[in-house]
Amino acid sequence: MRHMTNEHGTTVKVIEHIILSNMWEYYILEAADENGIAFALVVGDCTEMGSVSMDEIVPHIVSRTTYLGDIMPAPMWTWYTDKFDFDQSYSGDHSYSDVARDGRWA
Repeated sequence: MRHMTNEHGTTVKVIEHIILSNMWEYYILEAADENGIAFALVVGDCTEMGSVSMDEIVPHIVSRTTYLGDIMPAPMWTWYTDKFDFDQSYSGDHSYSDVARDGRWA
């Protein structure tokens, strides 16, 4: 797991990195639920965060890893290195899907 931040100060926790055969990249932020739906930062035609059906992408995976040490961050994002600062600003009471739905941390 690594933390990634963008130019607006948004910080996310990346738990897995996936590349599909079309070269789209998925930075998994929340593991799949009981319905196979994960939450990810997706880099494809554009970069966006949203829900992803793992069942739909699994047949197209060419690379999948939870070791993120050699993975480049998403475009316009950087790896966040100060865990203490991240812990001070992160509230474990909310999921990334809450943020995407509400547009902000409550």
